[in-house]
Amino acid sequence: IHPTFLAACQVMDRAEEATTLDEKKRNLDSVIGALNKNSDSELSRSKCMAHALVLRARAILDFSSFDHLDEAREDIRLASELDPHHSTVWRVMADIELESDGGRAPYAIQALQRWAQYQPQFATKVNREIQRINDDDFNVFADNKKRKKTLQ
Repeated sequence: IHPTFLAACQVMDRAEEATTLDEKKRNLDSVIGALNKNSDSELSRSKCMAHALVLRARAILDFSSFDHLDEAREDIRLASELDPHHSTVWRVMADIELESDGGRAPYAIQALQRWAQYQPQFATKVNREIQRINDDDFNVFADNKKRKKTLQ
């Protein structure tokens, strides 16, 4: 095991325990920087890098830091390229799409379907989540339709 991977794991553990977004991002930025800094492309294209990117995107969502949503979206896009079998990638991608301006339900559903594709053991959970999104999307549509009629 490469020593940088071992150090990255320790810092990612610290990031998981951090209680503020700044502290989480500082730790994860350090991991991502170290993995990118090395001229060894094995590090920058590793599952370890994908996991660090997922953790940083998740932290942004957990702290409702919507001004960093584009950063989270880019992190999760890169993570999905590095490790498409990382089930959390697709869950976080779906959450990012739902948190986007106006909610992007079709993209969230697409991300969840990719999750089921790569991790079939989660198919039941994914289908329930897709149904919830569809129900929420329908309810938002129905509410907007009612509001328009009330305004007329």
